[in-house]
Amino acid sequence: MAIATIDHNYQGIDQKCTMCGALDYASFEDVIKQGSGKTFKLVGKVVAIYGGNPYQGIFIANGEFGLQVYKTSNAMAEGISVGDIVEVVGKYAWYGTNRTVEIDVSGSGSLTKLEAAPDHGYTAPVDYAFDAATWATITSSSTAADNIYTNRPITVTGVVKEGVTGGLQFVIYKGDSNITAEIKQAISLVAVGKTVTVTGVVGSYNGTTQIVAPVVVDVQLTQEEKDALALAEAIKGLEGAYLTEKTEL
Repeated sequence: MAIATIDHNYQGIDQKCTMCGALDYASFEDVIKQGSGKTFKLVGKVVAIYGGNPYQGIFIANGEFGLQVYKTSNAMAEGISVGDIVEVVGKYAWYGTNRTVEIDVSGSGSLTKLEAAPDHGYTAPVDYAFDAATWATITSSSTAADNIYTNRPITVTGVVKEGVTGGLQFVIYKGDSNITAEIKQAISLVAVGKTVTVTGVVGSYNGTTQIVAPVVVDVQLTQEEKDALALAEAIKGLEGAYLTEKTEL
């Protein structure tokens, strides 16, 4: 006997079936601009993970938009890596302090790694190309709908202008713009005057637009510095892991 199937009728920005309530993949743009009060199912690529306890900050992107998955428990995040395609079900959340739209997966929410991208609802992420004019507007956005750049992947090359106490932040300048990068571990080779390439996501904190959750920090070294580094690493052995020219975080 044939099993009856439902011909879903997905409607609205949350792509909710009018007959059974099931969700299909929603548009990141719709979530950001008009998602308040709704629950969504989304598919995206993990572009950064910012470790923490008891929650992990997981950033996903789809096309020209990005979102942070909020309140991802350590258990939920287990086995999830940068580059994975994931399916997320959660509620819209607006984090006013950081001017960012998030998807809250606490309660009945979920985060699931997919073996491959689905045949609909997904477009490969497009990096935010640094632009001084739009960069300056990110943390001045007054509503979620204005904030379309946050959580997108970004790669920027600049010169280190200053460091911050503890070595967990540094500022690079590119043209006339200052860009703060926030990292979770000190990298000894990041020093004032060094040219570095930082790959992470666009974020903000207390009114300052930043590169958060860097995935790679690549420091340009002279040949003499490379030779000295190689010797230092040979001497230090495994302890030299954080001295490398290119640090994957």
